[in-house]
Amino acid sequence: MVRAKAGLLASLVICSLVLSVLIIFGQPVPNSGGRGTGPWFGPKPGLHEISLPGRIYICSPNQGAILIETLSQTYSDLVLTLGQMEYGSEKGGDVWVTGEYTSDSITPGVLFRYDYQISRGLLANWLTMFYETDFPFASIDSVFVPLDGGPVKFINSATGVLWQLQADLPLSVFQQAAAEPRNPAAYPMAVMGQGETYSVAAGIFDLVEAQEIAVPACQLEEVRIEDIIHSFFLNPSIILEADGTETYTDGFGALRIFPSGALEYTSGRQGQGAVFWDQPQLMQATIDFLVAHGGWPGNMLPVYLSNRPGESVSLEFCSFSKGLPITGENVGIAVEFQQDQVSDYQRHLALAAEEAVEIYAEIKPLAWHLASDSQAGQFFAEGNKHISDLALAFYWQQDRLIPVWRVWTGNQVVHVAASDGRILQIKIQLGGQ
Repeated sequence: MVRAKAGLLASLVICSLVLSVLIIFGQPVPNSGGRGTGPWFGPKPGLHEISLPGRIYICSPNQGAILIETLSQTYSDLVLTLGQMEYGSEKGGDVWVTGEYTSDSITPGVLFRYDYQISRGLLANWLTMFYETDFPFASIDSVFVPLDGGPVKFINSATGVLWQLQADLPLSVFQQAAAEPRNPAAYPMAVMGQGETYSVAAGIFDLVEAQEIAVPACQLEEVRIEDIIHSFFLNPSIILEADGTETYTDGFGALRIFPSGALEYTSGRQGQGAVFWDQPQLMQATIDFLVAHGGWPGNMLPVYLSNRPGESVSLEFCSFSKGLPITGENVGIAVEFQQDQVSDYQRHLALAAEEAVEIYAEIKPLAWHLASDSQAGQFFAEGNKHISDLALAFYWQQDRLIPVWRVWTGNQVVHVAASDGRILQIKIQLGGQ
């Protein structure tokens, strides 16, 4: 009896120590069962996996560039190498120099570009040799590594400011990638020039000439409907709408599942006071939510982040195929936070189909469309618009992918068909990025 009690006491002590260690190091405490043990949708990614840039350009002399296929082997090699960057070993290696971002700031080198403004806190999850407080800026959208060993440039193109740091990093990896570029996602590009009716920011790349691009076959994600329902509710009521949409509700939240397979969740509860999360906290909360309610798809990165203090915070994610994001009207994953909880969740992913035959489509430089009487040409001829960013993407429409240019101007993202200059969508982005 004494031995049994001693064994039980020892077990309790060990459990107590394990729980204490988990709490100290911020790890989740194992759930004891009940409502919390919902369906398992797959592994959880780390913040370092979603703090990566959406695009990488290898910049050559004479203002040329090659777009590397996002999430390819070359992409992985470059982001892993930059992740090893640390302060320069020479005297003064920790000195930051502020400058102006102009077209002359981009020399032969490698440009890492985000679709949104990434905070220094989230950036530190990628550049692991740095603490958040090491960075002298609040946020940036680009990192440039020159091939000549000069200072690495951290760029905020929205403000036109850059910060330079003489850093130590394996430069040979970047030089090799520039000498023998692999995994290109697009054909030769060049710095986009100014137009008669529009202006262009520094570091914007357009195609040199018309080309053909491989367009993958895609299919919509097959969601595990029953598991997703159970991840939100125990015994929901069901409302069937005339168009086939099913709504599940517990009287507070509501989950709508559309005939197309898209789903939308809206929370009916109010948060418990204002919470102003920074980007790492926001991203982590999003990861936790998605993993519990549908899972984290592979080949996905954030493409938009807005923060309106006192109102809401929202994020958008896109899956990638052939190195380009798949976007479209109500395509992707969107999560909105009100105060301390998710208030809205939309999921409608287009994913590359396995073993499907790809087709080829013609794509033309955006400058050609803007110089024509196409819809894009007419749109940008009004009001002397300023193009702050430009990127290729695939647009999901009528069960197929269309190559498009995503053009950022003001608070709008204009989706222009790369073949004929049609405007497929104009998206308003509120609250900045």
